Amino acid sequence: MNTYNKNIVKYAVYASVLNAGFAHAAVESICPGGTQADNNVIFCESFEDPNYQSRYYDFDDDNGEFVSSTNEAKHGQSSLRAKWQLNEVEAGAFQLHFGKHPLASNIQPAADYREIYWRFYTKYPAGFVDYPNKLSRLTIMAGTGWQQAMIAHVWTEATDKSYLYIDPVSGVKNDVLVTTKWNDFANFTWLGSKKSTAPVTKGDWVCVESRVKLNDSGVANGAFELYINNQLTASKNNIDWVGAWSTYALNTLQFSNYWNGAGSPADNQLRYLDAIVVSKARIGCIGDVVPLAPQNLSAF
Repeated sequence: MNTYNKNIVKYAVYASVLNAGFAHAAVESICPGGTQADNNVIFCESFEDPNYQSRYYDFDDDNGEFVSSTNEAKHGQSSLRAKWQLNEVEAGAFQLHFGKHPLASNIQPAADYREIYWRFYTKYPAGFVDYPNKLSRLTIMAGTGWQQAMIAHVWTEATDKSYLYIDPVSGVKNDVLVTTKWNDFANFTWLGSKKSTAPVTKGDWVCVESRVKLNDSGVANGAFELYINNQLTASKNNIDWVGAWSTYALNTLQFSNYWNGAGSPADNQLRYLDAIVVSKARIGCIGDVVPLAPQNLSAF
């Protein structure tokens, strides 16, 4: 388990809160309870409810510094604010479980999701110095020891951190799960990253949407795509994510504020996160017409 995991939210609370539902102050129209609720949408979050942390299996609030804030908001009145102090490396993280899962899940716990889209907004103030490395990843949690069958990273690389990369990883070899823990680098197979063609600018909210499609059994036909402000900016096809292994499907989404190396080069650095949607189909950005899923795309 990663060292970010400091404050485990007990499953009994997690399950009861999700079962009870939320009277959000702001609900996107496509979300459950919205005016045009989409059956493909399985989860939404705008950080309006004071009990938002209980919606997640695991939430590390960085000793009260990774929290809901009304300073900035893309949707509703609040967003989630991360704060890095000078040289701080870990500034909080949270993890959502859904579908069939070896640990706790209360979002369609019998479902096998083999294709998932997730969209969120992020904002760096204009004076933000550099960029942190970690942002979001979709993975298959494959065992109670946090083994991972695959990971779809959306993060930065060292060369130019103003650009996001899609970076797919497999934890399966010869159709057998080989990882033994979270971030089991010794047993990962890195499948080749792709750089976005558009940077994440500072001073504005940026709409980020990703798509992962698992491969069919024994066929290298998986996909990984990244959209910035509704434009396809990175695409990788013909991915063999998991071979013929099929014990679990896509079931875990993580957001993290991890800054590699010496950590943040400045004090009191803020990053905002808002308007998370997880869906079985394209989501699009707020205010835009929801686009059709892409067809027959070739990799950049």
